[in-house]
Formats: sequence, C-alpha cells, structure tokens
Amino acid sequence: MISKFEVVSNGIKIRGELHFPEIKVELYKTVIVLTGDTRKGFNGFSVQRLLPEFLSAGNAVCLFDFMGLGTSDGERRNLKLTDGINNFRDVFSFLLAHQSIDKDNIIIFATSFGATVVLSSPEIVNKAKRCILRSPCVFLAEAYINEIGNERFLEWRKTNYCDENDYYYSVLLDSLRYNVYAECTKIITECFIVYGGKDEIVPSMQTLLLYDLLAVNKEIREVVDANHGYSGEGCFDQLLAIIREWL
Repeated sequence: MISKFEVVSNGIKIRGELHFPEIKVELYKTVIVLTGDTRKGFNGFSVQRLLPEFLSAGNAVCLFDFMGLGTSDGERRNLKLTDGINNFRDVFSFLLAHQSIDKDNIIIFATSFGATVVLSSPEIVNKAKRCILRSPCVFLAEAYINEIGNERFLEWRKTNYCDENDYYYSVLLDSLRYNVYAECTKIITECFIVYGGKDEIVPSMQTLLLYDLLAVNKEIREVVDANHGYSGEGCFDQLLAIIREWL
C-alpha cells in the first residue's frame, strides 16, 4: 500500500510517499529515506532499487523530495542546506504524528546531501533508533567544488550561477554556515556508514574523520571500487548486500 502526503516547509510544498509492507501490523517500524540532490529525488535509480530491500525486511518506508527535487515545489538551484534541514524536520514531525508508525523504531537512511542534512540535525537523529549513512558528505562546500572543478568554481564565484551543477553561489555559501563535524559529535543514535573507495566527489578522508568523531556505537564499510554513484561493476550490488545485512 502507498499513501501520498504533503507537508508545507517554509511555505513550500514538500511531497512524499509512505510505503507499507504486505504484512499488516498495528505499528510499523519505518525507514525514512533522505536522498542526495539528484533532480529525480526519490524516483531516482538508487532509491527505487533500495525500496524493495527495505520493504522485504518488514519496514514501512517514508520517501520525500527536498525542495526543488522530484515531486516537490521550489527551484533546485536554490536548494540550500538550511532548506534541507527544514524539510527534514517537517517531514520527520509528520512521521512522528502518523498513527501507524512506531515512533520508537525509526531508521534513518541518508545519502550524500541527505546525509549532510542528517548530520546537521542531531536533535532529530537522536529520536531515531539508528542511522545508515551512504557516502555522507561532511564538508558540503568541498563536494560542490569537486563536482565541477576549480576553474568552474571560479566562474561560479564570479557569475553567481553555475550551469554545470545548476546552483546559485548562495547555495555554497549557505553550506559554510554549518560545522557538520561539530554537530555530529552530538549524535547518540548508533550509526552505520558505507562509502566508496574511489569517490570523486566526497573524499574518503571526510568519511574517516566523521567515523572517528562519532561517539556512538558505530560501524563503517568501504566498497573499494565504488565512485560516488556506485556505478562501477558490482559496486551497487555490494552496497545492497551491506544494507541488507544491517537491516
């Protein structure tokens, strides 16, 4: 069963879906999924491949699109980390108020930009049972620059817009308002991290430093040949196997 929903976050409609497994129970343990900044949002390839894994493990699944992505209103080129944090807060509040959700058994699954949002929101994360972070971006400004290169960065800074990543320069500047490394030390929920050893956008150093800073029950796995999108041969299958084990 699929139930569509809308929440208003800072005046913008954020849309999502609640997917329920075939087995009916009074309260469902639930995975809330935070995507990266892909334009397709939760209709992108990776989330749609992960969705059956979550459901087959008996979880309900909450999918939503950040402002400007997928089904949600707004412009992606304006999607700041601040907006992502607000969207997450408002969707999580909706989830906690839902009569079919087990509020004591929520798992957060977050990728890239979505993981930045999560790590910047310890007061929300600490309401969840555990957190799975895929290719977490801890220093978002560096990831934006790695994606386009130094030359394009200089053009972006000069013109205030980059057509390659389709972002206004204010998006990068907003990310610098947050010290994600400092915020993650406030997290008390157990965390599992998976990352690609050949990630060209989020350097492995970011991930390893995050792991070292987390003062919780934690585990980390590397998919050695994976880039940021896990598009190499067999890499996504390895990712699925790791997540299946954790679930």
